Amino acid sequence: EIQVVLSIIDPINHSRTLRVRVMEYMKQVESGDTTGLDEKLASVKLALTKADGAFAAFNDAPRLADEAPLVKNYNDGWLAYRDRGLVPLIEAASAHDKAKFDALIPQISGLDRQYEIVLDQVLSVHQKYAKQLNDDARTQFSSGLTIIIAFAALFVVVIVGVSVLMKRFVFAPIHLAREHCSQIAAGKLTEAVPQKTGSNNEIDLLMGSMEEMRLALLDTVSQVRAACHTVNHASQEIASGNIDLASRTEQQAA
Repeated sequence: EIQVVLSIIDPINHSRTLRVRVMEYMKQVESGDTTGLDEKLASVKLALTKADGAFAAFNDAPRLADEAPLVKNYNDGWLAYRDRGLVPLIEAASAHDKAKFDALIPQISGLDRQYEIVLDQVLSVHQKYAKQLNDDARTQFSSGLTIIIAFAALFVVVIVGVSVLMKRFVFAPIHLAREHCSQIAAGKLTEAVPQKTGSNNEIDLLMGSMEEMRLALLDTVSQVRAACHTVNHASQEIASGNIDLASRTEQQAA
């Protein structure tokens, strides 16, 4: 849209640049100074070429609905300004025809004004459209910002939820497992390790394995204690037998 607006206003801008340059050219001709005249005349024609290029770019651009009725007036205004004003002015300057050049100045001013009026009408349509585009962009930006904020809030909620679930189902059981490992390491085998029946997650499987280890250790300790009691009882019986044997030996000796 910016390019279209530029193509609307560039013809009149280049045409006014052309008029300034061609007047400077004629003043130099009047002064009799021929230095760089060809270059100045070429710059005048270049300004007209640029104006024609901008005019063609506008006509190649897509049309707006409100603009269509004004395009013909815009085109007619430019072609009249160009063909009846600018081109004859350049021709008069090229021919060094001072009288014709001066006679064209008032006519060009009128054609410039007529073209400027229709240009402003077309430009106002595009300004209205540009404002609509800007308003739409602001609305879309606000909507996009709202969506981003909503997603950010949702992300925070998800993070908080995941943190709570991790603390409840991962960190708390791991902390409990660590406590029971410390108790087992300290020899406290009487407290059972809590388990969830039917659960297949890794934490509960770990707790089940720890309970099996506790029971195995408890069974081993029980077996060791029973063996110790058996050995102790046997030792007492052997000692008692030795005492009886020594007593009988003394009696026989006596």
